[in-house]
Amino acid sequence: MRKQIIRALSLVVFLSAQNCLSDEVPRFADKVFLNGDIITLDKLKGTAEAVATRKGLINAVGSNVDLRKLIGPKTQVIDLQAQTLVPGFIDAHSHFNHALTMATWANVSPPPVGKAASIDALISILKQHWKTTKPHPKDSWLLAYGYDENTYGRHLTRHDLDAHFPDVPVTLMHVSGHGAVLNSAALTAMNIDAQTPTPKGGLIARLAGSQEPAGLLMETAWIPLLHKFLAMSLENYDSSFTMAVNRYLRNGFTTIQDGSAQYSDIKRYQEQAAAHKLPIDLMALPIFIDQEKVFADPSLLPRQVKNRLKIAGIKLIADGSPQGKTAYFTQAFHVLSPAGEENWHGEPLLPYEKLRELFSAASTRGWQIYTHANGDAAIDMVIKIHRQAAISASDGRRNVVIHSQFVREDQLDAYVELGMIPSYFSNHAYFWGDAHTKNLGSERANFLSPMRTSIDKGLRFTNHSDYIITPLDPMMQMWTAVSRKSREGKVIGAKESITAMQALSAITIDAAYQYFEEDKKGSIEVGKLADFTILSDNPLKVPLDEIREIEIVATIKEGLELYRAPQTGKLVKATPIN
Repeated sequence: MRKQIIRALSLVVFLSAQNCLSDEVPRFADKVFLNGDIITLDKLKGTAEAVATRKGLINAVGSNVDLRKLIGPKTQVIDLQAQTLVPGFIDAHSHFNHALTMATWANVSPPPVGKAASIDALISILKQHWKTTKPHPKDSWLLAYGYDENTYGRHLTRHDLDAHFPDVPVTLMHVSGHGAVLNSAALTAMNIDAQTPTPKGGLIARLAGSQEPAGLLMETAWIPLLHKFLAMSLENYDSSFTMAVNRYLRNGFTTIQDGSAQYSDIKRYQEQAAAHKLPIDLMALPIFIDQEKVFADPSLLPRQVKNRLKIAGIKLIADGSPQGKTAYFTQAFHVLSPAGEENWHGEPLLPYEKLRELFSAASTRGWQIYTHANGDAAIDMVIKIHRQAAISASDGRRNVVIHSQFVREDQLDAYVELGMIPSYFSNHAYFWGDAHTKNLGSERANFLSPMRTSIDKGLRFTNHSDYIITPLDPMMQMWTAVSRKSREGKVIGAKESITAMQALSAITIDAAYQYFEEDKKGSIEVGKLADFTILSDNPLKVPLDEIREIEIVATIKEGLELYRAPQTGKLVKATPIN
């Protein structure tokens, strides 16, 4: 025992000597950011003026005076000029593959995302896109995204498109991503006609008084076609991949997600990552339809990270889209279904037992499970599956319910009990808050993405754009979470508004928590990755409606500046101080 005590005391003396030596000979930083308005998201630190990095990590946070001590002859000093530095934005849910594949598609989104304010304007955009992308190889398709019937008061039919494109196959993907309108040439090419049965969990709209398809396909009638269209859109994969990554960088993201990746997508991501063409972290969620392939591949293990590519979890889908009127509710919509049915509740994408089977197969293998569920009836299914699997918060699984748009308050209590994370979608308040009020009633609409109630219950949540469904714009995400204003200027659920700080947390430290990465990302603390986003203004200080106007000045991943906005001209490298 005496020998052990002597050894312990000797170790203490040795460590003390090492600490003294470190104090006498400070390690200079690789970079020091000075004169900033720094929001650390560290509850103990709060704000700071300066931050220093070394070998891709944060090695000091504090005042300008203190951090000048870490500036050596080779230190790069960056003068923030009172601009705001925050943790790098973390994408809680989007579709990287859509950014990769849809760069060549026509944008038929209504304002402010696009210019398709009327059906005539939409047709004009299609014509112009087709004209400017000539020459067209044989069997070329005219593909578009952002179509939203809520803008026009009705769905387009194949006849609306046939009048202008009688021979060219045209597909307008619905803004929800859960459906599309096809013209006659496209329907014929996909072998869809009057004899085609409507698949379970899907919808094929029919022309009045007949079984002829009208053009609108939703859910399981559409999803297999979407995968075909995505595959045909990649002529130059390497350049498309780089363009897609750069789009996220321009928006301040240092961690991104492919929220519905096919097995073939993931194998190509692995190739890009192995070639060191992935400068930021990509969280890939394999889609359930490829689940067995994923389980059989030894290179794809739960939460495995290699060359910045992380296999983050399995993606399940419980229902459809609220703005597409295919989400699954316990109470009926106030309007007819997309096919004209009364007393429409929506429907699950998969039968309960099939969803449970898929969940069980992934859960028993240790996978974190991300389930798309919008309507409260779909969320009931997810909660029931967790309870039947005897999962509780103490298990630490952090399974995510993507969107959780119309979760009930009692279901939030279940989330707490089961340790589940809702990833909310506050942009809905702006883009479809008015439509939800009409389609579902004000009570349900006002409780969409209930962030304030979630905070009151001690529930941790994230917020996302679901890009390409809404723009890849984190400042707009923050603004919609705080303001909850609709396009018409109405506040959709004022009681669920949160503070700008809470909105920032949802796309930084809380998003890191969703990925089990809060120990190395999401806040500006010593020892964490030097992932930063520099903003033109402080979202905690500007007037509410100016939050969405804040610009991304620079994006920094592990100390390396990967993007800088050319128009700002305010971020400068200062002269090193010896």
